[in-house]
Amino acid sequence: MVNWGAGSADVEIGSTAFGPYSMRWAEIGATPAPFVLLLHGLYAGAHSYEWRRTAELLASDHRVRFPDLLGCGQSDRPEIDYSPEVLEAAVATLIADTPPNAVVVASSLTAAYATRALASRPTARRLVLITPTGLGERREVPRAERGRRLYDLVRKTPLGRLLVAGLTSGPSVKWFQQQKTYRRPQSLTSAEVAEVRRAGRLAGAQHLQLGFVFDRLSIDLDTDDVARTRPTVLWADGQSFTDSAEATDWEQAGAVVRRSRSGLPQVESPAEVVDLVRGIDLPRDRRPASVQHESGPVDRPRGQPWPSVGDMPLLEAIADIEADGASTEHHSQFRAEHGGQVRCLTCQQTFPGSSVSGEGTRLEGASDPADMLMVVLALCPSCGASGALILVYGPYAAAEDSEVLLALGTNVS
Repeated sequence: MVNWGAGSADVEIGSTAFGPYSMRWAEIGATPAPFVLLLHGLYAGAHSYEWRRTAELLASDHRVRFPDLLGCGQSDRPEIDYSPEVLEAAVATLIADTPPNAVVVASSLTAAYATRALASRPTARRLVLITPTGLGERREVPRAERGRRLYDLVRKTPLGRLLVAGLTSGPSVKWFQQQKTYRRPQSLTSAEVAEVRRAGRLAGAQHLQLGFVFDRLSIDLDTDDVARTRPTVLWADGQSFTDSAEATDWEQAGAVVRRSRSGLPQVESPAEVVDLVRGIDLPRDRRPASVQHESGPVDRPRGQPWPSVGDMPLLEAIADIEADGASTEHHSQFRAEHGGQVRCLTCQQTFPGSSVSGEGTRLEGASDPADMLMVVLALCPSCGASGALILVYGPYAAAEDSEVLLALGTNVS
């Protein structure tokens, strides 16, 4: 795990602005490489330490960023009224500060916020969720008012600090993690107990934690949110405080669900999480069964505009493009480079954008120009891998994307 204060040539430390506040993060791993954002859950003492084992495994072939959420760890911990609206905006801001084809991995309650954030707009980002909340018992409205009264009563008083101190004490952390979270009690280490205790007692950290403790932050998802994002879910059956029937709710709503015997896979079985991230871009005939769509890629004569599909979720466009290239043996991610070149992130070779297929789909940003995207089928001439190339056009397009679009002879005006 990264020592935030140490500084290292192998670790990049940065931050994402959220209004007047900063949410700090660390990045490790290969570059250029597929980008992964790891979002920790919400609980007493929560911060990015949760990803200590998963991040290191992913870093061998991914660029991995793991932030502390607002109110947690090394991020700013302001004395504000933490509400679902604040948390959703903070999570959406962290996601927006990633490449457009990043994989977002989120845990527990944060997974529900990530799903809601991505469901609200078309995006190329993919979701991997670990035991997400949001589709079980309806909690957001009936419990919010009770939680607000208790939250307002204690969060600015010594009683609130005493409550957090009790929840993050060594005996409390040991009991909850060993009895409720981990399938194997021996998974808990003395280092984790000390780190949770330290993070939970940082100045200002009690405000978000009390919002969680008093159930102010629970949100309810619609099945449409799941259908729009089509996440891959790893459900941890080893936890004793979750209802395994909720995994079926996610599957019926359109998610691909995998079951884990562990309680906290990112610590107990991180290889399971890594395998899901690495497999999320497999062609559909090699993926688990999920919601299928009838729409497919369209042929575009060079120099002519791509047909627009309006608010069609971009994940559908990517899946359809990749299905067209599923006959190739290998799958890859691609990125636009300067000079109208395209880089294959499997073999790291570049090739001219003019050689990219004329098959593609255009998504228009109905409410945000940053959502004006092209999805085209790319085939690497060096290693033979195929996959979707995502290009931004319009006022927020990067120079590299514009140069590749020009090389394609694309009319997007």
